[in-house]
Amino acid sequence: MNGTSRTPPSDEPDDGGLDPNLLRLFDEAHTPPQPEPFVSATLRKLESDRRERFVRRCAGVVLLMIAGAFLAPYVASATLVLASWLAEQLPDTALALGSCACAALIAWRAARRQLS
Repeated sequence: MNGTSRTPPSDEPDDGGLDPNLLRLFDEAHTPPQPEPFVSATLRKLESDRRERFVRRCAGVVLLMIAGAFLAPYVASATLVLASWLAEQLPDTALALGSCACAALIAWRAARRQLS
């Protein structure tokens, strides 16, 4: 538009269905001589938004880490209570099989880590 990408509008019906008055208004519209201020302002806004998102994500991670640090002792004690309850409820054979399965899983993970 703006006189560089289109010939003057014609009143012929084969103009692609576009309104000739609208095309004339676009051709006559004033465009800023230099788009650099707009582009730089837009880039500053995008960078500011990106920085704000990054700060929010970091704050969220810090809050999760603090919550995890405060809750870790309670989770550990609940795990110990559950493990002792399971040890009391299950027969010795099931515990032996379970410990062998855990040992095999740990050995398998260690072997995979050494291979890669």
